[in-house]
Amino acid sequence: MRNTGIIRKVDELGRIVIPSTLRETLKINTGCQFEVYTDSDYIILEKYNNEEKRNKGAILRIVDELGRLVIPMEIRENYEIYEKTELEIYLEKDIIILKKHETTCVFCNETRKLKKFKEKLVCLKCIHKLLLENEEQEK
Repeated sequence: MRNTGIIRKVDELGRIVIPSTLRETLKINTGCQFEVYTDSDYIILEKYNNEEKRNKGAILRIVDELGRLVIPMEIRENYEIYEKTELEIYLEKDIIILKKHETTCVFCNETRKLKKFKEKLVCLKCIHKLLLENEEQEK
């Protein structure tokens, strides 16, 4: 999975703009249909091909003339994606992958002194607490 370095905010209607560079690369035009589904921490946008079987649980969405696509409400609610939530955009072959942009510790929501552990951000204070707890369990 290749990080594009692009972060986009969700608008008040649950839409996200697919950047023009990605639309050109993947030949996405107005009216293109996408299957939208989830996989653990990710929202997957895959161009719909009428000839292939649809992904289980996928919801079809259409790209509008401004390159926007609506993320289904049930996915937004499940992932706690609200207006102005930032999403990171990744590419894997011809699939667009969205991931909620995290800038706080997963445990305490601290925004400073963060370290990445298995794709999650953890602050130094929580790392210290985890180490102490681990030492106690080993005794």
